[in-house]
Amino acid sequence: MARYFRKMKSVNNAVAKKYLRGYTKTINFYFGKPNFANEWGEISKKVKGDNSVIDEHKVMGYTRWVSLAKTGGIVKVDKKMARVIENTEAATPNKFDTLTKDRQARVIGQINSGHVELSIVASYDKDYKYLIAGNTRLTAMMKFFGHGYVWEYNVPYLPHLKYRPPVGSMFPNIRRTAPVRVEYN
Repeated sequence: MARYFRKMKSVNNAVAKKYLRGYTKTINFYFGKPNFANEWGEISKKVKGDNSVIDEHKVMGYTRWVSLAKTGGIVKVDKKMARVIENTEAATPNKFDTLTKDRQARVIGQINSGHVELSIVASYDKDYKYLIAGNTRLTAMMKFFGHGYVWEYNVPYLPHLKYRPPVGSMFPNIRRTAPVRVEYN
């Protein structure tokens, strides 16, 4: 599995003391590619109609979605970019404290170990991005370091539209096929 090395420094001493075992100096991180199979499991559990972005990714199916997602790469997220990403609290990092304690503990453990799995972001264009997975990890990095890293992949552009594809129109020509019925004699 590919690993991406980055150095990060805590935003201040209070954050370092509370969350990062007192590290105020630069911390070395190894970011791993997302576990696409695990994240697909989360996508496939979502109820159809709850979210049109997730719905259009589900329509692709596992193989197509993983192929598309793997075309991405590691991207640095600053405060300005965090405001453009939907489905996350990264733009308001203090909301990390309102997340469930088990999630907080899990991500703090990952950060303190120096090995963090990247969150996944679908990029429609520079003004619209959608967090597919990893809200807690991204929000924690924004709170602790003032920036974070994600795995971002580009969603295909539909040239017949003037601006960005409206949510839900990413793959208008994909049709679900009826299940094949097999009969045994």
